[in-house]
Amino acid sequence: MSITEFSIKNSRVTILAILGILVTGILVFASYPSREDPSIVIRAAQITTQFPGMSPERIEALITQPLEEKIREIPEVKTIISDSQTGVSLIKIEIRDSITDLAPVFQDLRNKMTDIARDMPEGTFGPIVNDQVGLTALATIALWSDGFSVSEMQNTAEEIRNQLYAVEGIKKVELFGVQEERIFLEISRIKVAEYGIDLTVIVDTLRQQNIILPGGNVDADGQTVILEPSGNFESVEDIKNALFSISENNDLARLSDIVDVRRGYVEPPTAP
Repeated sequence: MSITEFSIKNSRVTILAILGILVTGILVFASYPSREDPSIVIRAAQITTQFPGMSPERIEALITQPLEEKIREIPEVKTIISDSQTGVSLIKIEIRDSITDLAPVFQDLRNKMTDIARDMPEGTFGPIVNDQVGLTALATIALWSDGFSVSEMQNTAEEIRNQLYAVEGIKKVELFGVQEERIFLEISRIKVAEYGIDLTVIVDTLRQQNIILPGGNVDADGQTVILEPSGNFESVEDIKNALFSISENNDLARLSDIVDVRRGYVEPPTAP
């Protein structure tokens, strides 16, 4: 007796079997784990190396090829795709599908790129490894307000960034448009000539005074006193009050007597 003949003669059994299969399928489907935004493992990384002004041919020979040879030492790497352009080398790699733990592989890649960086031509920037090429920007938040200084706006943006990191699922938050703060020294050549001091002396003295030394402790009468040496500049006033020797007799002058010291921000680039 064939299956078809059996099904026709025993229609009730056939119907019950079909219903059982349908119910089982529905239950399995309902209990099967699912996510609205399933995690996707990105098995790729990009290595960027820059040498401004160098031709694509020299980029290929001096930078891209040595980097590729170093990358091939990593057995987990499946494919290597490189692009040598004027002033920049771009290398994209893909990790084998059988590798589940990518962190050690990417760390090995960084270590090898750090090692070979010493052999790159002088003036090379990088190589820089980016193993987060698969990150996707979900939202852009713009901050704007009248009556607030640049530093106040930056502090607010940093506070918002810290709060966003507490949201589950957010891996990276970047700030754009933040101006870098600097201390500017505006030197008057007339005053420099008047005091007879070389500009290199000013630079060297500032560098020697703005240092951080390791501390220690002293045991006295059964008590331990922690020593923390000072010396680094912590404010604009500290820089203004830095002392310089301006004569063979070790006469001293403050930096503010020779140059104007102010705190400001790096101006953003303007379109030509």
